Amino acid sequence: MLHKYKDLITILNTTKTGGYYADATSDELEYLFTHGWRKGVLVIAIDNYTRKLDVIEFKIQNEMNTRKNDKFIRGLKNSRDKLLLKYTKRKSELKLIKDEE
Repeated sequence: MLHKYKDLITILNTTKTGGYYADATSDELEYLFTHGWRKGVLVIAIDNYTRKLDVIEFKIQNEMNTRKNDKFIRGLKNSRDKLLLKYTKRKSELKLIKDEE
C-alpha cells in the first residue's frame, strides 16, 4: 500500500502484522527499486504467502500434537489450500515477467 503525504511517500506491507500496517523493510524497498514495481510486488507477495504457510504448518503440527481438534485442523488445511492457490498464481505471474525479460 502506498501512502502519499505532502512531502513523503511511504510503502507499507499490509500483511506482515495483525492489526496495523508495517513499513516495508529495507530489503523489500531495495528489491522494489532495483527490479521494478511489478516484479517487486510479486516477490514480496510470494514471501508473505510463504511466511503465512509456515505459520499454518506450525499450527497444524501443534494441533496434531495437542488437542487434535478435527474441525480446527480442517479449517487450517482449507486456509493452507487457499494460500497455495494464491502462491501458485503469483509464482506463474512472476515466471511470465521473467520470461519477458
